[in-house]
Amino acid sequence: MTCPKILVLFYGYGSIVDLAMEIAEGAKAEGAEVKVVRVPELFPST
Repeated sequence: MTCPKILVLFYGYGSIVDLAMEIAEGAKAEGAEVKVVRVPELFPST
């Protein structure tokens, strides 16, 4: 059986980062190949 590949794609700070990392760790613990990517800010700050 092949290893599933999971992309954890998120935008946010603080607890959102923690949540994304926890999701990735859980998937890795189950044998998945995981990539975590944070989406950059798309709107200029005013």
